[in-house]
Amino acid sequence: TGSADTEERARYFAALATHVAAGGALVLSMRTDHLGDLAPYPAIARLIEDGLHLLGPMSEPDLRSAIVGPARRAGLRLEPGLIDLLVREVEGEPAALPLLSHVLRETWERREGPTLTVDGYRATGGIKSAVSQTAERLYDAMDSRQRSRLRALLLRLVMPTEDGDPVRARVPRSKVAADDEHQQLVEQLVRARLVSIDGESVQIAHEALVRVWPRLRGWLDDDVDGQRLFRHLAGAADAWDTMKRPESELYRGARLTRTLEWRDRAGPDLNDTESDFLEESTAVAESEVHAAAARLTEQRRVNRRLRGSLVGVAVLLILTLVAGLVAARSAERAARERDLADRQRDRAEHATNLADARRAGAQGVLHEDLAAGLLLAVQGVRADDSAEAWENLGSALTRALWRVFMIWAGNWGERARHTSRP
Repeated sequence: TGSADTEERARYFAALATHVAAGGALVLSMRTDHLGDLAPYPAIARLIEDGLHLLGPMSEPDLRSAIVGPARRAGLRLEPGLIDLLVREVEGEPAALPLLSHVLRETWERREGPTLTVDGYRATGGIKSAVSQTAERLYDAMDSRQRSRLRALLLRLVMPTEDGDPVRARVPRSKVAADDEHQQLVEQLVRARLVSIDGESVQIAHEALVRVWPRLRGWLDDDVDGQRLFRHLAGAADAWDTMKRPESELYRGARLTRTLEWRDRAGPDLNDTESDFLEESTAVAESEVHAAAARLTEQRRVNRRLRGSLVGVAVLLILTLVAGLVAARSAERAARERDLADRQRDRAEHATNLADARRAGAQGVLHEDLAAGLLLAVQGVRADDSAEAWENLGSALTRALWRVFMIWAGNWGERARHTSRP
């Protein structure tokens, strides 16, 4: 179930639980460090709890049986001392059974007739080196292009765990053997018993290969972050392809940037789906960047237009204010000029009246008609209450009084003459 998605795995476990509920038998074998992975699937987890049986490391008799039994069934003999040597070296070794299986296969390749010999075993490199030597011989026989593809393939078949220890991963054959060159590489690994094919899945035959082959371990340690990026990319690309390649599932932002930087730096051997995924992600990201740039350009254009409009409005407002101020100043100036004109007119009228009064006063003094002269002198005083006007009035009065006196005196003399006549 390593290559299945969550829903497919749930359906698979549900089918197993249904099989057991119907009276069927079920035997599952798995490593203890994977028991916790069953927690999200309660139907199968309950079955495991009820029938859990833990197997410890193989004892010495078990190891001897595992060596001797298959050899006898195949009609092979074991050279004296070989069984003791094998048991001694394999005891206490992690993943002992896969290592033992591989070294016995390599020893069988070096057999003498039907006999597995000690020299043949030692030629393999022994329990700790047999797998490593097989992988290294295969690597040495390849050219640089094949080595690069081998590295990419094995890294794809290894999955890092949370505690940092890598484990083998089951990968669909179509993801690692999409063309003839990759198919030939997989077949080479299968013949070397480094990779196994189970139906349509491919996986590393011995998980111990990760631990005992220094070159593979070095590849894993060289780019730990890159392996995490690659593992995420592989899963994301598969999900995207399964979902009919929706745009919403593509990489964006910082994750896309980091993944592209890793791809350009490490040059991984990506399959078609992963390459398409990154190309589509890049195209969509660039399209979004262009769209954002276009929106920004449009916004700037609108802002410039708004700023231009605001400047125009501001200019019009300033012109309106200036025109208002000019009009106010003009009105104020006109009002002042009107007041000045009125004052000048009043002064002119006053001067005219004053001149008329003075003329009237002068005329009153000189007028033959005493009554008219007096009236003119009075008019002159009313128009101009000045010493000159009063002087003219006084002269007119004096002249009038003198005229009256002269008339009275003449009349009195005439009467006197009449009286003195005989």
